[in-house]
Amino acid sequence: MKIISTLSILFIAIQSFAQNALPIASSFPVLPKEYKWSSKTDQQKILNFLKTEKVKYFSYFNKDSIQYGLDFTMNGLIHSLHLIDLNKDGIDEIIFAGPSWEEGYTVDIFKKEKNSYTRIFSERQNLSDITIAQNQLYLYISDPGCCAEYSTIQKIFKTDINLSNNSFQQTYQSQIINGTKLPDSLFKKTIGFRVNLEGYKVRLEPKLDDSSKNFYDDMNEFKTSGNVIAKLPKNTAGNALGYMTDPSGTKWWFVEIDEKARLRNVKYDRTDQTKKYPTHIRGWINSKNIQKLN
Repeated sequence: MKIISTLSILFIAIQSFAQNALPIASSFPVLPKEYKWSSKTDQQKILNFLKTEKVKYFSYFNKDSIQYGLDFTMNGLIHSLHLIDLNKDGIDEIIFAGPSWEEGYTVDIFKKEKNSYTRIFSERQNLSDITIAQNQLYLYISDPGCCAEYSTIQKIFKTDINLSNNSFQQTYQSQIINGTKLPDSLFKKTIGFRVNLEGYKVRLEPKLDDSSKNFYDDMNEFKTSGNVIAKLPKNTAGNALGYMTDPSGTKWWFVEIDEKARLRNVKYDRTDQTKKYPTHIRGWINSKNIQKLN
């Protein structure tokens, strides 16, 4: 990901990534991925930018520092900066995607205004995708956390195509336990559903398991719970994103639950993030006792 870019890219319209993602309005790409930059470069533009902004934003980079495999040298800083004309006005924005001064990574966007740059966006962790639809720019951010955290927060931010200052707004957030089995196949369109039973179980994988011990049992000090990560009250709604059939012939749906649902026995961490913004949880449910919605 650390390649300087004078990116000239055909942004992916919503319909063009139907096999890898779901509509911007309701979902995040199922498979987390790293944004791919162009191999083109203009090092002089980057160096000119650093003359005025390095001390303010990147003082933790120094010429001799390589820590835990992360390159905090000047060369590492240069390779974490990318040129991209986000709003197609002929003037490149600069995106920093690299290690932060604390644990984890960060994504910063700088917009050139006259002879200086203004930071217009900053968010922790990784850039997964950039798309444009209906004159709106969307950024997909994937935050796997750090330390003992064991779930990934996925976010979508949007802004107007002019990249107006302070115009970035979060529009979506989901959470998934790291190591969750991902679906072999995705539905062409999401399927709305409602569960018909009380305490319907959301699972880590498409498999019936109520007795084995999992890593999140110890972390949350819950009793052994198999692969159950949450229980749904009757009539809880959500959207099915993908599907799989297990060896016994049981059909499973990979789903995200309505962010307003009152979940029980939830095995997710990251409450500092989930309390800030309504969050969909993701996992597997048996497709038997559900009602499809239009």
